[in-house]
Amino acid sequence: MAVLFNGVLVSREAGSLMPSMNLDKVKITDTVMNAIKLDSGANKLTKDDTGEHSTPINSNKNNLPIIHNGAWSLETEFYANFNGDLEAGPLSFYGNEINGMAIRRSSNRDNFSNWEDIRVIDDITNVVNKDNEYSFKDRCIESGIWYMYAIQPISGDQRGSLFKSPKRALIFDSAYLVGEDGKQLNLKFDTSISSFKRNIKESRIETISSKYPFITRNANVDYREFPLTGLITHFMDESKEFAPRADLFVDDEFADGVIDLTPDYEALYRTFGVNDFNNTTLEREFREKVYDFLVDGKPKLFKSPKEGNMLVRLMDVNLTPRQDINGGMIYTFSCNAIEVDKVSIENLEKYGIQRREVYNG
Repeated sequence: MAVLFNGVLVSREAGSLMPSMNLDKVKITDTVMNAIKLDSGANKLTKDDTGEHSTPINSNKNNLPIIHNGAWSLETEFYANFNGDLEAGPLSFYGNEINGMAIRRSSNRDNFSNWEDIRVIDDITNVVNKDNEYSFKDRCIESGIWYMYAIQPISGDQRGSLFKSPKRALIFDSAYLVGEDGKQLNLKFDTSISSFKRNIKESRIETISSKYPFITRNANVDYREFPLTGLITHFMDESKEFAPRADLFVDDEFADGVIDLTPDYEALYRTFGVNDFNNTTLEREFREKVYDFLVDGKPKLFKSPKEGNMLVRLMDVNLTPRQDINGGMIYTFSCNAIEVDKVSIENLEKYGIQRREVYNG
């Protein structure tokens, strides 16, 4: 364990620039500290047969370990900022054990001033993998917007400090529809919006006494709508997350514990000379999954690099075979997208698109 003060070791073995591997106590007197960070990196130092250090830790020109201000790492034992308290660790605070965790997000929309919960986990032991890692996909970001994420430990009804990430942003190369439980369809091919309308309720009143009409407006009515078309093909699901191939040929009510026939289908395709480009069976079954998704009547998050993010309902969904593509093997879809609510963390949870609460893993 290395103890650093202003980036310099305050205790080390005599005649050595490396931290002592034998010290179990450090005494510091007559000093003022604005932070203390203890890393276990020094414990990983070993010597090879020549006596040279074979796994050095990060060091400066004097071969002293460097403390990165505000940086937690996997080797950090504790880090105290003395920010009005004695908080020093992400795994416990105020003597209480951490039992939950919140993942929070802010954006440049409000100059990173507002942090919102996007995932709250009541028991972190039920969600981490064997390497004590937890993965979360944020399906609800907007193209071209900068975001910051943070992890906040929770103990009972108390929350600890935010451990923030650097700013991140993406530019989409296609539009997406995100449905219940984050199920995402990539509108990758031939997607088109031919018009865009903002509906505002106005009335025109003509009177006998006035040459010009009076215009009245219902201030509450203000929503957008647009026609949406695109091509349906299994190639739009490259990651196979929208329609896992093991579930593709099974009705949804029987999806639990499904028997995976993927190897059997692959053998069948080889027997009949079927590939990804002439697989009418695969296109048919995938198209049915997409059609069920489009007509389920549930609000969806529409994400587009051109139009931004909107919560919409799809109406008047129609499918049309493209006769110019393998004699109608590929279909196009068309529908009207109607904005039904404001995009917010609360509404995304309200419609089940991105749930914030995770109980019992």
